[in-house]
Amino acid sequence: MGAASITLLDVLDRVPGLIKSLPTSQWGQVMLTCTRCYEAVHRVVTEIKCTEAFISRDFDRHWGADVDAYLSTELIHTHIAQLVKRKLSKLVLIGGNIDMGVIFKMIDAKWPGLTLLVLSNISLNVECLRQLHLARWSELRWVDLSGNSWQHQAKSAAAGLVQAKWPYLKGLNLRNCGLSDHAVLLLAGAYWPLLEFLDIAGGYYSASGLLRLVHSGWPYMTRLHCGLVSRSSGVSAVVLMDALLTHKWCLSSLELCSSELDAAVQKQLLEGTWPRA
Repeated sequence: MGAASITLLDVLDRVPGLIKSLPTSQWGQVMLTCTRCYEAVHRVVTEIKCTEAFISRDFDRHWGADVDAYLSTELIHTHIAQLVKRKLSKLVLIGGNIDMGVIFKMIDAKWPGLTLLVLSNISLNVECLRQLHLARWSELRWVDLSGNSWQHQAKSAAAGLVQAKWPYLKGLNLRNCGLSDHAVLLLAGAYWPLLEFLDIAGGYYSASGLLRLVHSGWPYMTRLHCGLVSRSSGVSAVVLMDALLTHKWCLSSLELCSSELDAAVQKQLLEGTWPRA
């Protein structure tokens, strides 16, 4: 057997004979070295088993038989090739930074039965959002894009989002996405006829922008979470509250975070008729 082909197991097979050839005074040192080798091997084996168990857990328990995927962005970067082959109904990604290439692969994936999509706090950029409408996910019921702050690009982000054909969409979470008046105006024109829940709190819009939202074509709206930070529109929160109170929406939940909630608005909130609240 040549030296180049000797393996670690071959060396270990020769260890007993080598030990016998050593003076007894060195056996203690040999035993200590062997103990350290055992501990090192044990650590490596344990680490490998834990890694295999972690991957197995994410693919079998968290992903389910074929329908659910609850992943970190780090894991999806590693396993996107396996993910796109599955028939998902739920995809949840929360936290971290996601690569545009991964988003494009997800958009190309054939997930016709996808009903829940969560891409929250993953630094989803506007360019990715512009491409999102190309995905063939027409069965979506719930979309959560919260925590992806677009701020100065909010108008472009909304322009891309409203192109999405989600006729069965019931819930849309855009909290802390930094939406502007222009962005809210674009959202108001989206074709999501079954929308029941909308969260756009944490934006930079005015009562005027929200007023346009109130007059959108979403007859089933029951839960609205929003806020007001701008007074420059000329439309007061009082006018907005009047519109909400007289609108066809039957709100069961209203979250209105604003510095404009003066005594008149608070009175409207307390004395207004909210049949389902």
